[in-house]
Amino acid sequence: MQLEDGGKYPALSVDHDYVRLDKWQNKCFQNYDVSKTSEFQSMVKELSDHNMIQIKSVDSVGADFVCIPTSKAKVKEILKSL
Repeated sequence: MQLEDGGKYPALSVDHDYVRLDKWQNKCFQNYDVSKTSEFQSMVKELSDHNMIQIKSVDSVGADFVCIPTSKAKVKEILKSL
């Protein structure tokens, strides 16, 4: 999602491309990665605690945004290794 949808929010994309957290949650539900909001929140907390993702709240949009805090090239490399 970061590679496809990232960059749609230029004000956030100073160092990384962010995607809306709620859209990521919906994608996780659609893909059956998680089935409950509490599972998703737990996963997000764990990833955030280990600095694997960054979350930014944007009051003007009324939403939270998330990214893998690394370059596009590194994100592509990560995906390739999966």
